[in-house]
Amino acid sequence: MKFIFDNNKFLFFSLAVLLALGIGILGWQQTGDSVLFFVENRSNSLNQFFRWTNYLGELPAFVIIGLILFITKDYKFVIGIPVVAVVVTLITQILKRLFAHPRPALYFQANGFSQEIVPVDGEILNMGLNSFPSGHTAAAFALFIFTALVFRGNKWISITCIVLASLGGVSRIYLFQHFLKDVVFGAFIGILSAITCYLLIERWQAKWGRKTLF
Repeated sequence: MKFIFDNNKFLFFSLAVLLALGIGILGWQQTGDSVLFFVENRSNSLNQFFRWTNYLGELPAFVIIGLILFITKDYKFVIGIPVVAVVVTLITQILKRLFAHPRPALYFQANGFSQEIVPVDGEILNMGLNSFPSGHTAAAFALFIFTALVFRGNKWISITCIVLASLGGVSRIYLFQHFLKDVVFGAFIGILSAITCYLLIERWQAKWGRKTLF
């Protein structure tokens, strides 16, 4: 496992800083502050932007990354895409049911702040007890950190993957679907899922040999 960290020092340093920043903000914010911040700073262009980045944790992103890996890298890594998706989905769904935290809309409604519930136009708010952790965020981080690991220490790909994963997480707060704590913990789960799946694929690769499409 040590080789992963040796080959991706920049990636893991950046992720550590990102998680520390998120935890630090959680330390001085009250529940819902991050959601209300975005409500107060919305615009039509940002609404559209974050509705698109929301897809970074959904099926289309997994398909696109899978195709990229199939063409450019060892094709066996493509198997890691559905593996990552299944692993991170199982973990987040189990934790959602275990913790049963209210979504922001339900939280504000239950605490007498219904006037604060302002959805983005066209966005259907989830009112359930399944907020923690954010499945979209976990999926985005699992997908893009796995991709960064596949490209073995490429700094620019690492930066791109971290930015895309982070935008996927921020979109969940902007769209009034999750609290910051959901997103931070979702990111942590996604990172662990990516590392675990990458290690499994590397072990399988040692047995299969390395082949590319071209």
